[in-house]
Amino acid sequence: MSRVGSFARLSNERRALVAMAVCLTAMVRVGLAVSSFRRLADLLAYVPARVSNEHARVDRADVRWATVTAARQVPGTSCLDRALVAHTLCGAYGYESAIHVGVDRESAEFTAHSWVESRECVVVGDDVDLDRFEHLGVIE
Repeated sequence: MSRVGSFARLSNERRALVAMAVCLTAMVRVGLAVSSFRRLADLLAYVPARVSNEHARVDRADVRWATVTAARQVPGTSCLDRALVAHTLCGAYGYESAIHVGVDRESAEFTAHSWVESRECVVVGDDVDLDRFEHLGVIE
């Protein structure tokens, strides 16, 4: 099935969510290339809250799905890109979340990783073994 066909078969709510995630992912990729993390994070804080009715409520699993789907559409997306997008979407849909940053203590090379947690549940970033990462900090 083509990407366009898959997109067309989605509900209106899911189309809007994934379109927003793709736009955010592209913006984050460019933003991190031309600006600082702090400036980009400050800019993303201005993304308005989304109003959704009770039966069309976006949950954290939807945020995960949209973030991962969008990351597959934007080349070169990193864990930090996905974390910023998921954190922004969580905020837009009323979920408190935090970006966690860690460094791999078992690797001979410097390897860092970012993931997002909301209510002690990992939204994105658990595609690796998080236990091997030394927790460096949290960005809320």
